[in-house]
Amino acid sequence: MPSYSFNVQVKLILVLVALHNFIHYRAHRVENAIYMEADAEHEARSQQQQIEQSGGGNQSGGMREELAQREDRSMVELGERMATEMWDDYVIYMERQNRIFRQ
Repeated sequence: MPSYSFNVQVKLILVLVALHNFIHYRAHRVENAIYMEADAEHEARSQQQQIEQSGGGNQSGGMREELAQREDRSMVELGERMATEMWDDYVIYMERQNRIFRQ
């Protein structure tokens, strides 16, 4: 089993803690974004149901299609935001790691 110097062991612990914090932080941010999107979708569905119940049933087919398209767009936008945020966080993380290992 290879033996590592004390300094390498300390850096390894720091990296693992940073990785843990990164994963923990990202998980909560993504979870919150998903809940916010789900709330918006629920609100849109509720509004659609109210329109249908108030006599707007003749137009409901087109409105349902528009609502479905809006939901699709919002999910695509959510996915793009999540991917962008994750990439930005990864870049920052790697920049920090390079600073730690250069010391």
